Amino acid sequence: MNYTAIFSLVDAILFKPLPFSEPDRLVNLWNTNVQISSDRIPVTVEDFQDWREQATSFQEMGLYRFESVNATGDGKPERLRALRCDSSLLPTFGLPASLGRFFAEEEIQPGRDRVAILTDRYWRTRYAGRQDVVGESITIDGIEHIVIGVLPRDLSKIWNQTHLWLPLAFNPDEVDRENHAYGAIARLAPGVSLTSAQTEMDNIVADWPRNIPIRMHRWEYG
Repeated sequence: MNYTAIFSLVDAILFKPLPFSEPDRLVNLWNTNVQISSDRIPVTVEDFQDWREQATSFQEMGLYRFESVNATGDGKPERLRALRCDSSLLPTFGLPASLGRFFAEEEIQPGRDRVAILTDRYWRTRYAGRQDVVGESITIDGIEHIVIGVLPRDLSKIWNQTHLWLPLAFNPDEVDRENHAYGAIARLAPGVSLTSAQTEMDNIVADWPRNIPIRMHRWEYG
């Protein structure tokens, strides 16, 4: 049996104080396969799409993954740690960009995703905290991107080794329930408990073997 597990984001970072709005409502979403005694399995794009369409327990829900990229621009070439995410991730934290803006929904599409947001640390070390950095170009893996913003410093509490955020634009071959390569963070809707949200997510996932028996069989039993 495969089901969704929900873990408090506060627990995930060892109870460090979180500077976000109502941090007790922030949760991590994972998959768990009890048949192989494995929990905290990264999610898939298809999992996430099902949860976002069907779950009512959450106010916001964001998807992300990490990767390494080669960047050139103002200075020497660098190998950077990037976080790719959808347009809902920063709103899930309840934070605005500290400079510029966050991704627009239309930028989470292949071919329209050539924008980048700098983390506060990278902005300060590479760009000396210049206020005019928005609108500059940075070449990432050979493709020119436009800097549209700088992330709030408070995000360094959880992802302090990340240099920049990029749009998570899905290619058709990535929308696959077997590609467990993504993280998901959600914000509980007002008045919804962790227990009731867990029950709803378990009920959603309970229908997966009936709705997609071939894919689920292949993932669970190999």
